[in-house]
Amino acid sequence: DFNTAFTALATGQVHIFGACSGTLQPGQVQQAVRDFPNKIVVSTILHGMGQGGYFQTGVPPYNDVRVRKAMNLALDRQGWDMFKTVVGIRLFRYSGYMIPQMPMSPAAEEVLTYPGVRPDKEADIAEANRLLDEVFGVGKRFNGTFSMSNQANYIDISLYSADSLKKNTGIDMGIEVLEPAVNTKKTEAGNFQVSVSTASFNTLVGDPDDSLLRWHKDFAAPTMKLAMSGDGAARPEFTAQLEAEMMAMSNEVDPVRRKELVKALDRKMWEEANYSFALGWNVIAYGSVPNLGGWYVYDTAVVSGHGLWERLWIN
Repeated sequence: DFNTAFTALATGQVHIFGACSGTLQPGQVQQAVRDFPNKIVVSTILHGMGQGGYFQTGVPPYNDVRVRKAMNLALDRQGWDMFKTVVGIRLFRYSGYMIPQMPMSPAAEEVLTYPGVRPDKEADIAEANRLLDEVFGVGKRFNGTFSMSNQANYIDISLYSADSLKKNTGIDMGIEVLEPAVNTKKTEAGNFQVSVSTASFNTLVGDPDDSLLRWHKDFAAPTMKLAMSGDGAARPEFTAQLEAEMMAMSNEVDPVRRKELVKALDRKMWEEANYSFALGWNVIAYGSVPNLGGWYVYDTAVVSGHGLWERLWIN
C-alpha cells in the first residue's frame, strides 16, 4: 500500500521506501519535497525497465501490424513526460526498445525523431487514423483491454495510454487489474490482449543483447515468445530478416559498427515490428530518512533496485 508506506516513512517508522516498481509515485515525490524536506531524502536512479506493454500478436486485431503501429503512433509521450516530472525531478527518459543513456544506445535526440515519439504529433495521429480506417473502415474503431497486476505504476501506464488512444483515435481500451499471481497465469497462457507493465522493455546489464535479443524467438522468455508467435506466423520473411539483423548486431565486435547496427535495429523494431509500445524508460525515486547511513543510490543507469544491503546504520 503506497499510502501506508509513505506515511510510515514520513513518521520515521521505516527508513527506506522503494525498490523497482514499488517506489515513490510522482505525487509522493512532490509531497516529500514540499511537505517533508527535513524528514525525507528523495534519490533517483534510471530503472532497468521501461514503461509500456506488449501485444498478443495472435489475437485479433493485434495480429495486424497496422493496428499495433497505429496504437504506437497515437500515444502522446510528451504528455507522459510532463506527468512524470514533478518539482524539477524528471522520472522519465525517452526510449525505443533499447535502454537510454548507455554507450551503445541511440541518443535522446535520435529517439525524439521516432514516429510516435517526435513532438510534432499531428502527422503521427493522422497516420494512425489512416491505418485504422484502412483496417476497420472509415471512422470505425474497436474496443480492447489492457491487463496488468495491481501495481500503481502499471495502472498509471494503462490509464494514461487508454486516455491518449481514446482522444487521438477513438480506440476504447478497458482496464483489467489483476492480482499478480492471476496476471502471471493469464500471461503465461497467452490469455490477454495487451499486457502492461515495466517488464516489456528491460535490461539487467545494459548491453544491447540484453535489451534486443529478448525479442528473438531463440532467446525470448516463454511468455514473450508466445506473444510474438502470431506475428511470426503472419510475417515469416520479415521475422527471419529481423532476427538475422539481431544476430549480426550481437556478433559484431567493432564497437563503432555495433552501435550503428544497434541504432538501426532499434528504429526498425520500433517502426516495423511493433511487438510492444513504450511510453519511455522509468526513473525511480527512492525515499529514505536523512540519518540513514551506509546506503547510497548511484545513478548507474542499469540498477533496477537495491534488494540487498551489506549494511545499514543510523548516523
